[in-house]
Amino acid sequence: MFKIAYCDLFDPEKMEYYKMVCRNFVTAIETHLPEWKTKLKVHLVLHLPDDMLMYGPTAAFNTERYNGHIFL
Repeated sequence: MFKIAYCDLFDPEKMEYYKMVCRNFVTAIETHLPEWKTKLKVHLVLHLPDDMLMYGPTAAFNTERYNGHIFL
């Protein structure tokens, strides 16, 4: 999943594969972490392949600020 989210290249011919991976990821989250089901970022994963097709790979976009701290 993360390989898709942070890729440098996006192959539009594999669109169905990308959608399947995102659906499987969200299904796994809903199954194993039901409290995360209502989180917006989990829902946005479903739209990731379409957005990448429209706007290009996500590597060029910074959606979260990095302040030198890594939280695990």
